[in-house]
Parts: sequence; C-alpha cells; structure tokens
Amino acid sequence: MIQCLGKRLAFVPVIPFLLWGQAPDAGAQEKANAAFVLTLQEAIDRSLAHNLGLQIERIGPTIAEEDISVAKSEFDPVIFLNGNLDKQVSPQAASLLDGAEQPVSHSRSLTSGVTKKFSPGTVVGLSTSVTRRATNSLFATLNPEHTAGVAVDVRQPLLKGAWKKVNLASLVRSQAAFAQTRYQLRRRAIDLITETEIGYWNVAYAHARMSLQQSSLEVAGQLLREAREKERLGLATAIDVLQAKAAFAARRESIILAEQAVKDSEDVVFSVLSSLQIENPHLIVASLPEEDIAVPALAALYARTQEFDLDLSIQREVISQRELDVRVARNNRLPNLDLTVQGGLAGRDVDGSEAFHNALDRDGYSWRAGVEVTVPWGFRAERSRYRKAQMALQQQQLLAESLDQDLLFRVRTAWRALVAGKERLEVTRASLTLSEEQFEAVRAKFNAGLSTFREVLEGQEDLDEARKRKLDALIDSIRASARLARFDGAIMDRHGYAWEEVDALTAERPESPEKPSRNGS
Repeated sequence: MIQCLGKRLAFVPVIPFLLWGQAPDAGAQEKANAAFVLTLQEAIDRSLAHNLGLQIERIGPTIAEEDISVAKSEFDPVIFLNGNLDKQVSPQAASLLDGAEQPVSHSRSLTSGVTKKFSPGTVVGLSTSVTRRATNSLFATLNPEHTAGVAVDVRQPLLKGAWKKVNLASLVRSQAAFAQTRYQLRRRAIDLITETEIGYWNVAYAHARMSLQQSSLEVAGQLLREAREKERLGLATAIDVLQAKAAFAARRESIILAEQAVKDSEDVVFSVLSSLQIENPHLIVASLPEEDIAVPALAALYARTQEFDLDLSIQREVISQRELDVRVARNNRLPNLDLTVQGGLAGRDVDGSEAFHNALDRDGYSWRAGVEVTVPWGFRAERSRYRKAQMALQQQQLLAESLDQDLLFRVRTAWRALVAGKERLEVTRASLTLSEEQFEAVRAKFNAGLSTFREVLEGQEDLDEARKRKLDALIDSIRASARLARFDGAIMDRHGYAWEEVDALTAERPESPEKPSRNGS
C-alpha cells in the first residue's frame, strides 16, 4: 500500500527542491514562481509523509520499545566464571602433623555456572567447580588433590518481592509507556490531518476572498467609468466621480490585503508539509465545498468521542502505571522472607577428570535448606513511599475526570459551532440573494436617473459585505466540521486512513521515512 501511495503521488506536479529538500538550480527557481496544483488528499498524504513534527513523534514508540527489551532482560540468564590461584608458605611447622618443616601449599580453582530469575521471583543457579591443591606435607594421602562438584541453588521470596504481579511490574510499566507513545503518535497524526484539512480550506477561502475583491474592483472600475461618462454628459457631478475614485482606491487596498492573506495561508500549508522555502509557488486548490454538512446527534457523538479520545487513552495508561506503583509499594512494606535450598554433588581424586566422574557417581553430596528474614526497623521509608503512590494514583484519577469534563466542553463547543455555522450559512445565502437583487435594482434606478451615485456605492458595499458574510459562514462551517470529525475519529474515515497504517510508521527510520499508505490505494 505504501508503494501504491508513492505511485499516486507521482502524478502530482512535483517541485523537486521544494518538497524533497534538493538544492535549487536556475530551472527549478523558475518553477518555484509557477503555480502548484494540490488536492486535499494529496496535501494530507504529503503532510503524513514529510511533516517533521510527526517524524519526531514516530521515534517515541521505538524508544519505548527498547525499554520493554530492557525490562525483559531482568529475566535473562546470567553466565559467570570465576578463577583463583593461591599459594601459602608457612614460616615453620606448627606441629608434627603438618608433615613438613616449612609447610607449603598451592591451589587453583575454577567455578562456572548460570543463574536465572523467573517471574514469581524465583532465582535458580546451576554451577560447577574444580579445585586442585598440592602440598609438601608427608601426610597428604592425595597429592595433588582434585575436588570437583556440581551444585544447584534456589531462592524463593515468600513476602517482599514475591510472585508475578510484583516482579513483572517493570515490564508492564514499560508496555504501558509504549502504549502511551503509540497513542501520542496517533494523536499527532490525527491532529495533523485536521490541521492540514483546515489549512487547505483556508487557502481556498483566501482565494475566494481574493476573487471577491477582484470582482468588487471590477465593479468599482466600471462604476468609475460610468461616472466619468455621466459627468461628461452632464448627468453626474464631480462629487460622484470623486466618490467613485475613492471606492475604486478602497477596493485596490482590499486587493493588497487579500493577496497578503493568500500568501500567509499558503505558507501555513507549506509549513505543515515541512517544505516552507524563501520562495514558494502559488497553490492552486479546490473551491470551497458548498454541499450541506450533516450535524450528528450530540449524545451519540460524545459517546463515540469518549471511546475514541486519545488523551483519555493516554491517561488510562498512566493510571495503570500508578496502580502498579501502589501494588509494588504495598509489597515493599512486607519483610524479606526468603526460602533457600541448595544441593550438590562432590568428588575427589588425584586426577581432575576422575574427580568429576566421582561427583557424578554421587561419591559425596551435600544439601541445605533455610529461611532468611530481614525486617527494616519501623518500615518508615516503605510506608512513606506507599502513601506517595496512593496519592499519585488519586491525582491521576482526578486528572482523568478533569479530562473527561474538558472533552465534553470541547465537543459541545465544536458541535454548537457547526450548528451555528449551518444556520449562518442558510441566512447569509438568503441575504446574499437579496443584496444582489437590491444592488441590481439600485443600479437600474441610477441608470434611469432615479437614484444618486451614493446609493449605488452603498448598494455595492452591502453586496460585498453579504458575499463576505456568506464566505465567512461557509469557511466557519467547514472548520467546525473538521474539528468535530477529529473528536470521534471520523476524519480518519473521511480521508481513507486506518490506525494500522499510522502505527506502522513506528518502524520507519527517521532519516529516510517511507510514505504512509491509504486504504484502497
């Protein structure tokens, strides 16, 4: 699907140095001054592929995934190897039993093994050892003497540090942190889609305002020409011409401001695409959609939003982490009570290999079982940590309630904005129709000499204002629709995206990200 998206983007007019970061040349500089055709879907595809903020957010899950590996490593086997050399020379014999006037002994030993911790807290160790001793004592029956052994050590906590819920807490925390970063990536992606859609339609709105001002300028120019002609014929006064000139100058000023608004809105889109340059081409975008926007039922919308909201999902993961902290802190208030079991086989001979064979033949053995208890005086630190963990959990639970209240407020506000926008759009459409009819009537009366030029100018101003109000109501409705669709995730379906595609971005390398795919590509 990623390849399909890349093929589709290949059909979009590409500005190499602009969108792909290559150095501009003379030919590319000329292309930068040309127009760049961009559809809404292409803008969203490009923003998801190239937005630097989203690329930064993509790294978070990868980092969190490494923390999961670190937590799992606590249960990895540990191999150890110990070697020692020893020589002892006594100044003189302490008794005849030493077997030499100046006792001398040499020894060397090698111990190796492996230990592993299991999720219930059990630590199991398996080791093997061999030791060689030599002495100058006449009474030594084995010289040199080799001893070999195989031993197993088991330690099982019974209170503090015991059982899976405590020992897997670190792993569960890291998994919750990973889920948080996934939700944060999703939040950034859906915010980017919403931001791109609104920015795109803002460009369309700025172009519509520019067209409106240009149309008004043409009408003002036509009225100025008519006023001059009527003045020449004696049907208008010099005041009428001055008024027409002032109206024409005002329209030219509006053109300058409209051009600035177009460039500013285009810069916002290029910034979202992370392709803003000193000189960007002019964007050619689709016209503002005129179709009616459906308003969902508020109760159903809020229910879907509660289930979908990414901030609440992130907060749920935080609460799960705090619950783990409480559980671990509660366990840490218990004393250390460990059950230990040790058993081993031993063999002895003048030859090392024979010593091992003797050990495996069970010539000698040993075993030991015991209980170890450690009780901190008063448990002051542990109790304090437990109270802190409880308060931190309560704090996060209250924060979740606050987020839910804020979510309801924002959903209601966005819903009312869409309802008001639709109502305004209906009213402004009717008002525009009346203003157009009124302007034509006033202009016809002026041409018949039944009204003043001032009334014509006022009619044009009323018509311009009606057109502006209609455009404002239309763009406000579009913005409100996009913001409302962001709350319950409907904006993802609107543009054919699924979370699986966004989550797949976590595996991409930030220095050479691939383009995201779309459903149905």
